[in-house]
Amino acid sequence: MESLGILAQSMSPEQAVAFIRQAQPRLWIFCSTVEVATLIHLAGCVQRYSPRRRLLLIEGSESSGVETPLFHRVIGAGADPDSLVSVVEDFRHAA
Repeated sequence: MESLGILAQSMSPEQAVAFIRQAQPRLWIFCSTVEVATLIHLAGCVQRYSPRRRLLLIEGSESSGVETPLFHRVIGAGADPDSLVSVVEDFRHAA
């Protein structure tokens, strides 16, 4: 992410709730290791408070079972790091 000039932060679901209502556009990258109910709650909050934000889900070795319409893009477990960079660049150009 740093090579793209993007500041990346890692945070717990509890910390994320505090940032959701901030006005600036963000790309939210969720890991499927987070409990499904928490993923759905956080994704719904992000969509409600700022439709301009983008949501990306990175699946683990097993599918999370989360409905993909909650996210703008889902990256499968077998994807390489270049896939993530490509998706982030696509989101930046679409903004």
